[in-house]
Amino acid sequence: YDYMKMMNRGILAILEIMKKASCKSGLHFYLPAAGRDAAFCLVPMLQRGNPYGMHSHAGARERESKNRKKCKLLLSIYEGCQKFLFRKKFFPLFLIFTAFINVLCGCSLIPKKLFIEDMTKSFDEGTIISAKTRKPISFAQLIDELSKVQVVYVGETHINPAHHDVQLKIIKELHKKKQLITIGMEMFDYTYDHVLDLWTAGKLDEKEFLQKVHWYANWKFDFGLYSEILYFARANQIKLVGLNIPFHIPPKIAMGGIASLSNEDKKYLPNKIDHFNAAHRNHIKKIFDKYHQGHIKGMKNFDFFYMAQSVCDDTMAESISKNLHKNTMIVLAGNGHIIHKSGLPQKTFFLTNTTYKTLYPASVGSSVQLTCADYIWVTPQVEKYKNTKQIHIR
Repeated sequence: YDYMKMMNRGILAILEIMKKASCKSGLHFYLPAAGRDAAFCLVPMLQRGNPYGMHSHAGARERESKNRKKCKLLLSIYEGCQKFLFRKKFFPLFLIFTAFINVLCGCSLIPKKLFIEDMTKSFDEGTIISAKTRKPISFAQLIDELSKVQVVYVGETHINPAHHDVQLKIIKELHKKKQLITIGMEMFDYTYDHVLDLWTAGKLDEKEFLQKVHWYANWKFDFGLYSEILYFARANQIKLVGLNIPFHIPPKIAMGGIASLSNEDKKYLPNKIDHFNAAHRNHIKKIFDKYHQGHIKGMKNFDFFYMAQSVCDDTMAESISKNLHKNTMIVLAGNGHIIHKSGLPQKTFFLTNTTYKTLYPASVGSSVQLTCADYIWVTPQVEKYKNTKQIHIR
């Protein structure tokens, strides 16, 4: 018995080290209470599909259901080996086997979380964290705070449906609370505003709309990702505003700079282009090095690439300032445009001097800095969006 207790203490010590080391990767171990024998904790946990007494939350229920199938297989293996190993002369082997199964369960079955780097804390999906209080807040509290500003920036990873669900939830609640709202969208350039008006007025069906805005020539991502937002806007007569510059222009700038544009293309450029923000430039440089340089033929000049990004941000800032009026505007744009507020939000503020908040949706299994936005909304992880026509980085 003393030998068994010594082995258990060793197993728990190893697992405790793994628990601490797993923090950044999003794997989180919840160990049995002190004094329990690790070797005897596995079976009841596998039976309920909940290794290490994992705390259940709404976002994990579906995943937990799938985990039970995996647990049944592990349990049958465990019980078969138990009959052979659970004899006195094989007991050390039994403990080692138990520890291995525990680690296997922990790595494959426990839901991932989002790690906040400057808090050294992790959060479950569905959690909304306020950068101001450094604590989770309720959805009702979030909406109450967002309703007090004139511009609300809600970011996205374009191919993550959960991020678009977050956007729609915020749009619905702010519309219910304030009625007079406008939705500004990175997904359309400002030359399509008249088509957006026709859509909102119910004068175009979906097929006609997609044709007239040249959706798959311009934005290219699957329309299904945005359809609920656009249909809600139409059903409630919410004004839609295209924010972007015509989509054929940024690639030309990224490849050859502004000097390479024709006089006709230069007519679409914003009145002022600010490309001297050091913090924003450094962030975009990391994206360029990781996703673009060496991956896209002909894209080697970071100055050109950053100029293209700046042109997009400055154009969208001008579009927001022209359409702000008295309505609250909810701006939907990629996370890269709103992170740390140094891109689009800051440029818009310089033009309008109006109040704003930023919300950054971030998936579990990743890590972000608390300073990336006013609020961080933890969303499920999406490995691949199968219906996307073309996946690219913006």
